[in-house]
Amino acid sequence: MARAKANWLALPVISALLSFSAPASAGVEKIGVFGNTYSIAEKDAVNAIKDRIRELYRNGTIDKLKKEWLEKAKWRLRHGPDPVPGIVVASQNRIRTFDPTFTLDHDVFDHEGRLIAAKGTRVNPLDYQPLTKQYIFIDGRDKAQVDWALKKLKEIGGIAKGKIILVGGSPLRLAEQYGVPFYFDQFGRITHRLGITAVPCVLRQSSKNPSLAEIEEVALR
Repeated sequence: MARAKANWLALPVISALLSFSAPASAGVEKIGVFGNTYSIAEKDAVNAIKDRIRELYRNGTIDKLKKEWLEKAKWRLRHGPDPVPGIVVASQNRIRTFDPTFTLDHDVFDHEGRLIAAKGTRVNPLDYQPLTKQYIFIDGRDKAQVDWALKKLKEIGGIAKGKIILVGGSPLRLAEQYGVPFYFDQFGRITHRLGITAVPCVLRQSSKNPSLAEIEEVALR
């Protein structure tokens, strides 16, 4: 009852405020519009994007883009990635060693937070994981190199003992043609790390010093 009474008492006050505020704008002078005006009800950006996508489906643009992308993907699979730059044909037979040792630039911990190796420690991966395969690097666009790599792969024991890595050519097409896997050194990451500049060559663990790898370049001509 007290709350109802309070509400009723408030009504005249609210009415008075409304009636008083209404004519307050009557004395305001209209001075015009300055600058540009914009509609408050702008179209929602997400809905605009959805509408645009639906329109692209309706007019066939999406299907056209899908077809173009598929054709480019097929072409890339058939012809292979871009060749690794800076690789030439080996002009002489030579063997050089490669030391994979690197220096840690941060502390290494195990899953329980225990320190395994401190920053500044020199680590040789071959001391922990020997190379169990030989890696044959070739340019797959050169049939002489492909034939040599297949012969070499057979000599060392097949795909269980070696891998053929391309610096040019199509791994898919060669795999279909010869029935063995071919890999590709995408962006030249492996050859750059190993300092390989000429092919064909073979990477293997050194028989004289297990802490080193050796890279043998072979001149076919």
